[in-house]
Parts: sequence; structure tokens; C-alpha cells
Amino acid sequence: MTYSPTIGHGTSCYPCETAKTTGSITCDGCDAGKYKVNDDCQDCQLGKFTSIRNQRGCSACPQGQYTNLIGQSKCLNCPRGRHGGKTGGETMDSSCTKCDIGRYSDLEGLVTSENACVACESGKYSQIEGADKESLCLFCGPGRYCTETAASSVRDLFLSFFFFSFFSNRSSFLFLYFYLGKCL
Repeated sequence: MTYSPTIGHGTSCYPCETAKTTGSITCDGCDAGKYKVNDDCQDCQLGKFTSIRNQRGCSACPQGQYTNLIGQSKCLNCPRGRHGGKTGGETMDSSCTKCDIGRYSDLEGLVTSENACVACESGKYSQIEGADKESLCLFCGPGRYCTETAASSVRDLFLSFFFFSFFSNRSSFLFLYFYLGKCL
């Protein structure tokens, strides 16, 4: 049997083992987001959820997800620019770690791992913690270079070269000054 507790419900009715007829407006038991204790229904606590009805307990949110409200039927994904390594996450800030400076993540719900956040490629850098897209990795400016990945800043290097040459029995002294920048 099925039921639908809302008026103007735009999707199919929900399954209900205790419904007396198809299309009932009530269903005995505990809704998703709640669990059964004796004959009472209790809300799942922060960091926990139930996705189906009449459960005897709630499940902890998996890594990469969290719930910041009680009585939830599903967990929220860690947003782009973050990754989660803790089960039962109760808030985004306590459960989802920002990507390090010089790295980004454009996917939601990532589990913490060595490759959870992608390094800015060589020739680019980022100074943004929790960068959520590759376009936040900026190119090193003209006259600069960067050989490392996951660069986080630009440092300027100044090199002076002296050039001594002889042309047609005349000597000239030429001072060449090169400005180079290195992304770190």
C-alpha cells in the first residue's frame, strides 16, 4: 500500500506497510529521519540519519557528508573545495576540511585522501584555502616561472649577469639585468 501526507504532491506516493488503502494520507510508524524506541518515534541526532521508515536506530553519516539538523533522512555532501574524513559529521566546518592553499576540488562529497584535492599544475598557483574550481589557480605572470605543482605564492628572484665583449678593437661593458619570478 501507499500514502502521501501532502496536498498537491507531484511525485508518486510513498510505500507504507501499515496503510489500509492505496493513496492513504497517513502511515503508522516512524518516518525517515526518525527511529523507533518502544512505540515512540525519536529524531535522529546531529550527524545521523535514517533514509527509510520504522528503523530501530539511525546510521552515522559517511565520510564526506554531514547533517547539521536533527531528524534528517539524508546527509549533506561536503561542498566543493572541501573533503571529509570523519563519520557522523555534525557540521560542515567540523566535518569538511578545506583544500590546502595551492589545491582545489570541484567535486562534492569527497572523502579525505591524498588525492582529494587536485594540485594546481606547474606554471600556476593559488593563495585561496578551500578553492572550489581550477580557474582559481592563476598563471604565474610574464617573466616568471614555476616548476612545482600545488604552488601557493609568488617569490621574486633577481639575477644580474655581466657580459663583457670585444667588438672591432673596442671594449664595451654591458650590464644585463634579468628579473625572474618563481612560484612557490
